[in-house]
Amino acid sequence: MKVGCDVGGTFTDLVALGDDGVMRLGKALNSGTGPAEGTITALRAAGATPEDVTEFSHGTTTVTNLLIERTGAAVGLITTRGFRDILEIQYSFRERTFAAHYRKEPPLVPRHLRLEVGGRIERDGRESEPVDRDEIAAACRALLDAGVECLAVSLYNAYANPAHERVVAEVWRELAPDRPVTCATDVDARMGEYERVSTATLNASAVPAMRAYAEELRGAIDAPTLYMHSAGGVVTPPDAAERPIQLALSGPAAGVLAARQVARELGIADVITLDMGGTSCDVCLIRDGELRERDTFDVGFGVPARTRSIDISTVGAGGGSIGWMDAGGALQVGPRSAGALPGPACYGRGGTEPTVTDANLVLGILGGGGLLGGSLALDRDAAETALAGLGEQFGVDAVEMAKAMHQIVNANMAQAVRQVTVRHGIDPRSCALVAFGGAGGQHATGVAAELDMGTVIVPAHSSVLSAVGLLTADVRVSETRTLLAPVEAVGTPDVDAIFEELRGEAAARLAGTDVPDLLTERWVGLRYADQWHELAMPVAGDPASLAERFEAEHERRFGTRLADPVQAVDCWVTLVGLRPDVAIGEAASAEVAPPSAGASRELRLFGAEVPVVTREDLGTDGQIGPLLVEEGSTVTVIPPGRRAVLRAGHLVIEDDA
Repeated sequence: MKVGCDVGGTFTDLVALGDDGVMRLGKALNSGTGPAEGTITALRAAGATPEDVTEFSHGTTTVTNLLIERTGAAVGLITTRGFRDILEIQYSFRERTFAAHYRKEPPLVPRHLRLEVGGRIERDGRESEPVDRDEIAAACRALLDAGVECLAVSLYNAYANPAHERVVAEVWRELAPDRPVTCATDVDARMGEYERVSTATLNASAVPAMRAYAEELRGAIDAPTLYMHSAGGVVTPPDAAERPIQLALSGPAAGVLAARQVARELGIADVITLDMGGTSCDVCLIRDGELRERDTFDVGFGVPARTRSIDISTVGAGGGSIGWMDAGGALQVGPRSAGALPGPACYGRGGTEPTVTDANLVLGILGGGGLLGGSLALDRDAAETALAGLGEQFGVDAVEMAKAMHQIVNANMAQAVRQVTVRHGIDPRSCALVAFGGAGGQHATGVAAELDMGTVIVPAHSSVLSAVGLLTADVRVSETRTLLAPVEAVGTPDVDAIFEELRGEAAARLAGTDVPDLLTERWVGLRYADQWHELAMPVAGDPASLAERFEAEHERRFGTRLADPVQAVDCWVTLVGLRPDVAIGEAASAEVAPPSAGASRELRLFGAEVPVVTREDLGTDGQIGPLLVEEGSTVTVIPPGRRAVLRAGHLVIEDDA
């Protein structure tokens, strides 16, 4: 049995795909005690046991939470003399240009834990000053005496020659073999000293927790395991444990992969994904069936993690997002979330603040039968009490407060969609909205109405779609190096030799693992000379055409071509081990029928009594709203004037006309 498991901020989602082709869905509230308990609970909810698992694919928010909340291990930093304060200096620009009281994010490593050593590598890789092992050992001992749990090493120009970083790591391992060390060149072998040191320290701080996480999970699931990473592939447990920075956006990436597969099954090229869970909402644009990547994301403004990831925009809008009044007397929803503990007021786990889930229960979107196939009962009285308390501050009752929260969270998500479309010159009305996650269907049509989008898709198995995506993610391992050469150098023997070295390094990370036959992808980052950012271009076909392809892409994205020479800034190799696709819409589901299907209830959102149907009830012609399509773990709202119909196993919602 193949299992995909996605541990989110509130729920653990799991899909077990048996030899019979049936998907068995499991969903469990996170208990906060570790990954094993939630995974086993979700596995049992899917009617399976750990002994049934033959292949386990996993996505987790653990690293994301460690980075954002700064709850990782105490990390020390050794850097080149003169660069001790690079973490403090950060960038010259700031988030709020005219804010009088603006302060930069404090560095992850305090100054007394940032130590310098001698030695110097020049930008061409030549050693101009050797390192002193005794000086390095003294710095390591000082950090150990200060109580650091791990070490980051980032030496100047090490991207051109990592020899000095290797010496520091060797000395550290001699003195503290049980405490991890991260060399910047192992996680980011490109020029840019601040980005390198920031990425190295972030990675180092997460290694101890990720090692423990992987070990606990291995004790619970004794089967071949792969971890999802942010760029839309999976890696082995040792790779995940030593390079946890690459897992920071693993759950959202899996959902985007599955949504792309759904779009292919429906024959749609341009879609926007809307993944709304219990804590946040993740939005991504898929254009012409292709995903857009980025090489850096911000942990906090001015604190970069330079690791490749799918270009996903996240907003604090989930079922657990809390409604509150700001200092100006306006209603806000999120980004603070009730999470799984204490959770929304209606969960009966100690929560008292009004959340989006409470609002949807009061509005009638959610029914009294509860969630998770009825196993999670919902307390409507508790939800109304929480909303009435907030409503008193605005002079409205609980129902009006619920309507306002529902509308505001929809507007917040619509703005996130604009960030990935309008901001890049793309009209969202030309795309379909693919909504999933436990709360996606509850808000998808409202978000589409905000954007005047004509087509909404709620995929099969939508409440656990990220877990479904984990089943089909390919093995992907990348290695990068700074090139800094004219574009004409790509395709020459010297650059080909670099590509072969990178391929060898990537293959070494997969040594001893059972992975499929590997495909090799070659990429270069191109820019006009003296530009700040580059565009990723595949090295396929005639290398002589690279410049023309770059200029065409530059014109498509930014509307202009320049007369400047084109420069290759960096290059990388990605090894891809293909895994078989899963026909998501065709896969049968063993999910139990919702407790209130076949009935009707008052949908206060529209002020009407509406039918509650299942997907199967829609038939080939579909049904026109208002109505609710209810499943064991999610609900989809169909507004008046929209028709809901099943196509290729997926729920498609369009204007009736």
